[in-house]
Amino acid sequence: MLRRRCSHVEAATGAVADFAQNLVVLLVPPCEATRRGWMHAVVLYPLQCVESIFVRPLGHLRRHMPLLGGICVVALTLWSMLLRNVWRHVHHTLTTLSASSDPRLNFDTFWNAVEAYYVFTDASTCNWPLVHVIFGDKIDTSTSEDDLWTAIVDSMALLGDPSVRLLHPQACESLSHSSQNGMETTLDLQTPSSERSTSLRPTSAHLEFPPLVQVAPRISTLTLTQSSRTVLYVRLDAMVGFVDRSFPLDLLSPPSQPAAVPELFDVEAMRWALQSVVRPLLESTKNTGVILDLRWNHGGGSPQAALAAAAMFLPPRTPAFEIEEPLKTWGRVRRRTFHVPSAAASESQLPTYYNGPLVVLQSAHTAGTAELLVLALRHRKRTKCIGDTTAGRASGLLQIQLPNGWLVELPHQRCSSAGARGAEVKCVHGRGLKPHVPVDLVDGARAWSTALDVLYEL
Repeated sequence: MLRRRCSHVEAATGAVADFAQNLVVLLVPPCEATRRGWMHAVVLYPLQCVESIFVRPLGHLRRHMPLLGGICVVALTLWSMLLRNVWRHVHHTLTTLSASSDPRLNFDTFWNAVEAYYVFTDASTCNWPLVHVIFGDKIDTSTSEDDLWTAIVDSMALLGDPSVRLLHPQACESLSHSSQNGMETTLDLQTPSSERSTSLRPTSAHLEFPPLVQVAPRISTLTLTQSSRTVLYVRLDAMVGFVDRSFPLDLLSPPSQPAAVPELFDVEAMRWALQSVVRPLLESTKNTGVILDLRWNHGGGSPQAALAAAAMFLPPRTPAFEIEEPLKTWGRVRRRTFHVPSAAASESQLPTYYNGPLVVLQSAHTAGTAELLVLALRHRKRTKCIGDTTAGRASGLLQIQLPNGWLVELPHQRCSSAGARGAEVKCVHGRGLKPHVPVDLVDGARAWSTALDVLYEL
């Protein structure tokens, strides 16, 4: 009785700690609500705080009372989507009314944004003040919109960073919608397309592989059993898009641009799906191993998505990664160490995370928050990362709206290993993460054989 009561106390303590961490992550940027100006912060900021308060209790209610908890989760999700949809149109109306097409004002806003927020100006060979002399001083009221666009794009090209982009609002909405649905997620493990010749094919002359099973959007698995050892292959195709639902009464938006599911609910859906995958390993008495495939994962979402996935393989409160944001305007640098949250509290004596052998597959297409997940797992015990160097685009992207409605997207963070491990991986952006075991993934059979050999040695 005393042991059971202690487990309930630990579960309640873990839920409170998770809520506090979710709230801190949202209250202290980077968070999506504060990246688009003060109007988003005033409206979406309180909404995200309310969602952070309710999302984890509803998650526990869903586990113990599936019907009632599921109804509450769906109702809160639809309500949040409705509020966001209304705000999106209100924001669009306000920005349209206050828009200015003055070419000089728009270029100066762009130049000042790069000067204040772009974190890699010091590392760039570009003399940014000279850029203003070359392009900005030649812009006046007679400059056409096409010439202004060309001047801004040419200025960005001198930075030599493809992550710095100029987006038109309509193109940005289309891109945001595609990223919410996950990018490059149609990889077939067993019958790869010609465009993905580097995909890992589980083929071997000595092994017969079962078909892939999709346990949730963006998550597919297969289990391979050999004598007393079980190998679980998990393919994570994206870090967003785990809730395949659009707002049913969205009469204000065209069908091609449905309202996106709030990020917190999407992260919870991923957490539940991964827990259903990991739980059988915790209950198994056989020797188990996991191969986590992130080779075609382009990321998406915020660092919370990477932390939720890392919680399946790391103990709670483990330092995962560190994000540094230079505040040039204030002459300060803000550093934040992100810790792994606890997974769902278990009433049994089983651990809440998998601590066995783990092999992470990575490639040059592994980008964004997927790189943060690799960064969190690469220092884990009994873990090896194999494949190619990642894309080097882990830095969060800040979107700044110009007076004419154009959006400037630029990296504003430096990502590194957490704590004392930061000396090994100091900055991911532009460099990527090198694997522990370099493997040519073009040869699918050889790559699969290498993954199994490395897994068996851990």
